[in-house]
Amino acid sequence: MKNKLVIIVLTIFACTSSDRKDKLLKENLSSVIKELEIMVDNDRKYRGKFSLSNDSIYELQLDLDTKNTLKLIEITNQYGFPNVDRIGVPLPAWLIFHHSPYEFKDTVLHVINKEYESGRLPNNEYQLIKWHLSGRNGAPFGLDNVEVEQQ
Repeated sequence: MKNKLVIIVLTIFACTSSDRKDKLLKENLSSVIKELEIMVDNDRKYRGKFSLSNDSIYELQLDLDTKNTLKLIEITNQYGFPNVDRIGVPLPAWLIFHHSPYEFKDTVLHVINKEYESGRLPNNEYQLIKWHLSGRNGAPFGLDNVEVEQQ
């Protein structure tokens, strides 16, 4: 009986917490979208424009990735993960965690596991972020086992 009561209380708390995050997101949607737009632009700022021999540009992108990761953790903790369906704008916020520096691996994994379980992080985005955090071994979604037809 005691275990059932604990489960009921936790379920009510989880629903209330989720409802609260949804309400808070709706109230602050325009400012969250503006922040995400800046973050996504910064995510693309130097990516692909540096090589291993160009440390300074790489360091600039790494600094942006660090700032973006910290900000998305903050946004996610406050509002829940801002997926496209929740914000109504085609902004790929998941790319921020997909490019997060390795030093944030444990924190990001904790955040995305919670968000995936809550239904706020779509499976494909969850898998791509996990693939990145796991060292990008093989192909995401098990695609490394898919045979490509040769012509």
